Amino acid sequence: MGHENVGTVTELGEAAAKRWGLKPGDRIALEEYLPCWNCHWCRQGDYRLCMEADFFNVKDQFNTLRYGTCNADIAPHLWGGFSQYLYLAPNAVIHKIPQTMNVRHATLAIPMGNGVQWAVLDGGTSMGKTVLIYGPGQQGLGCAIAAKSAGAGLVIIAGQTRDKARLDLALELGADIAVNVDEQDLKQVIMAQTGGFGVDVVV
Repeated sequence: MGHENVGTVTELGEAAAKRWGLKPGDRIALEEYLPCWNCHWCRQGDYRLCMEADFFNVKDQFNTLRYGTCNADIAPHLWGGFSQYLYLAPNAVIHKIPQTMNVRHATLAIPMGNGVQWAVLDGGTSMGKTVLIYGPGQQGLGCAIAAKSAGAGLVIIAGQTRDKARLDLALELGADIAVNVDEQDLKQVIMAQTGGFGVDVVV
């Protein structure tokens, strides 16, 4: 368990140090993916779609190597962030982070990165576009931040009554409208706020 991992390198060999440009004492953020780096998707930079790494594509989800979700019986067993130490596999996706960065902020690397990936790179959010985000979980909040940073003209985030605190937080983080779908008709709100044009991007 645990896939939004930030830690300090304690030990690594010469080949690993050269591969990643790391040394003991460096701080890193670790993505959950363990891609093959050889397939069509990996070669074009879309390693999240690698058949060796995509949780929804692999034949055996819980016995496929992936930080935070694979079976702990698989040697060397240290695949989750709830452990004191993690094994850095040769095909790991690692990002070096500054020593001065607050570690709690650094753990947001994955949800914030997903926000940029989903709302901007995949979704196509750009200047002036209207964006609808379903769900104010940490990934949805990351999408709201990314969409506004990319210049979205209107960001609408939808959730339920149980999400009230997160919907309020979404507004603080830059979303323009938060819709409680248990109390409001989402389509009516969207059409009213966009003059009947609807949205450009849905995440």
